[in-house]
Amino acid sequence: MTKEWIVYNHSVAQSFAMLQIRYCNVEEDVVQRLRKEMGEDYYLEKVIGVYADHLTEEDLEGLIAFYSSDLGKKIGSKKLLTGLSNISVKWAEDLTDRFRESNIKVDNGTGQKANHEKAKTENR
Repeated sequence: MTKEWIVYNHSVAQSFAMLQIRYCNVEEDVVQRLRKEMGEDYYLEKVIGVYADHLTEEDLEGLIAFYSSDLGKKIGSKKLLTGLSNISVKWAEDLTDRFRESNIKVDNGTGQKANHEKAKTENR
């Protein structure tokens, strides 16, 4: 796996771009400082730490060999990863919409499901 693949896969750059749009009043020098402190290199160090905690050197060599193979290149392709990412985003949006449409909440005291609108009416 390459640094570019990991960065692409975890969308560090996209996260910064989205945060800059959402928090547009943050000064550019602060954004640049955060990029230095918590950008791709910071994220990569964290990812490497997780791999190191769970995989042996032999495992990593096997992964490198796999991702160097034709099948590994297909699995790691931007087109496939983008497709999978798009499915995840769409699924999360659809699920959120379904919850919103159903307007169901769990009553904190009983754990029983209750219609939010009904609960609001009964509490008046």
